[in-house]
Amino acid sequence: MQNKVNIKIILEDCRGFPWYGDDQCRVHGSFFDSDGKYYSGNAMSGYFAAAGTYEAFRTLAAQVNGVFSVVRMNAGECWLATDLVRSLPLFYCRSGTDWVVSDHADLLMEYLDEAAFNETARLEFRGTGYVTGSETLVKGIQQLQAGEVLRLGEKADHGFYHTYRTAAGMEISYGQLLKQAEAEMEQTFSRMVQSLEGRAAVVPLSGGFDSRLIAVMLKRHRHRKVVCFTYGRKGNEEAAISERVARELGFPWHFVEYNEQLIAEFIRDPEFNAFYPRASNLTSMFFLQEYFAVKYLRDQGTIPGDAVFIPGHSGDFLGGSQFAKHRLPVEQEAVSTLARRILEVKYHFERYNKSERSLMLKRITDHLLQKQVPGQRLLPGRITDQLQQKQVSGLDSATARSWSVHEDWDLKEKLAKFNVNSNATYTFFGYAFRLPYYDRELVNFFRDVPVAVKRGKSLYDDLLVNEYFIPEGVHFDVELQTPDRAYAMARFRGRIKRLLPQWVLALRRRKSDVLFYREITSQLRQDLVDRGGRPAAYGSRYNKMIIDWYLSTLHEKISK
Repeated sequence: MQNKVNIKIILEDCRGFPWYGDDQCRVHGSFFDSDGKYYSGNAMSGYFAAAGTYEAFRTLAAQVNGVFSVVRMNAGECWLATDLVRSLPLFYCRSGTDWVVSDHADLLMEYLDEAAFNETARLEFRGTGYVTGSETLVKGIQQLQAGEVLRLGEKADHGFYHTYRTAAGMEISYGQLLKQAEAEMEQTFSRMVQSLEGRAAVVPLSGGFDSRLIAVMLKRHRHRKVVCFTYGRKGNEEAAISERVARELGFPWHFVEYNEQLIAEFIRDPEFNAFYPRASNLTSMFFLQEYFAVKYLRDQGTIPGDAVFIPGHSGDFLGGSQFAKHRLPVEQEAVSTLARRILEVKYHFERYNKSERSLMLKRITDHLLQKQVPGQRLLPGRITDQLQQKQVSGLDSATARSWSVHEDWDLKEKLAKFNVNSNATYTFFGYAFRLPYYDRELVNFFRDVPVAVKRGKSLYDDLLVNEYFIPEGVHFDVELQTPDRAYAMARFRGRIKRLLPQWVLALRRRKSDVLFYREITSQLRQDLVDRGGRPAAYGSRYNKMIIDWYLSTLHEKISK
């Protein structure tokens, strides 16, 4: 549609989540408001259409709890918002003096005078598999960020309505805290089950805790239409545990064996070639982990067309897994220290030279400073002081704790654009999804719990094991959940691996590759060779192969 202020809206991705509303307000997804009222279909449009001012629109977006994106036209402006983790992405660009908004980034390239790589974003993508901030891989095409509202008029006006940064934890006894955590979890899953509206729930069941809790809660909340599935190499340990969980809970379970026949010539399949641009959107690495399983289940008619997928990411993040994974300290740190840690632990697919490292550090630092919300400071002192290597003391109620600044970056960048973006597999095949671990009230609760129970995930694991798994008979002697000591051991093994001969590493990689990723990404590698490329040896870094294949393919598209 075209309006008098020259804002063109192109919303055509209706798989899984149709767009509802009219030319003045379009919404897709489903959500609850602050009073607990559930909205789906055209009612969602009515909710946001009630906002007569941008400030009112921002307030409504901040009160929404669910999966959504909204495009609202009012008084010659276009207002955009998406949920806490941008699960349904939106993109925009300038075309002359016009704005163009779309749910498919590739479509916007035709509105540019010339499509060209954003070289800094490409450098970042090589190391992370996603583009941070509001940029994309193509100059001039922008993305709406997680937990952000945007006003397009004479200029673009950004603002975050949600943050995972916190100034201080709750002061409450552990017993009270555990009871409150259980209450929050029960309310979260009560909302989720209500939002299913009787449709079948499909649970990608791994051997870990997060997806297991989803299956347990579906049983506890008496949702009868449940299908569990697992995939990968035949005989893998994850499959054995997930089958046992499904059997104990009384749910049907399907195993999709990944083998050469299942993935044969997928790279030449028109469906795959329609999938990867949609799943990447010039922003994120596309995932092949569940692609073949969901395609198989659809083709076999195992799941109904209106089924809703409920993946288990990322409950461990709420529990505090970042403390163990990245050794986050409780003490306050300077922004430069935070930036260096993020570079080391998140930009690991690429070996940057000195100048590239400096460029990435500046980029991370800039984004950390930009992700503040009104009324909260990143660290006390002037920004120029923050950029120096100094410890900071004298905290007050408006000062975010350093570890929560790291977590906030992780939520808005890595989790939103890498983990959550994998849900594009479900919508591509026409299915909706739910994200219970990104329920706004649950997120805010775990954001503010005392740091003592986040380190080691003690509260989260205690809640899951003792309140849910043991009573339901799904806690086992051998578990795949990763405790603190396992992260430390993984770091130690990583150092030892550098000393081992290649033939030993090759055997270890094959044994640990339960997802068949070596064979899957080998097709991408061979395609690069067939097109005259000289891809490096990737070892077990299968995501790196996907990253490089996508960048090469996008380069050819842009160069035409």
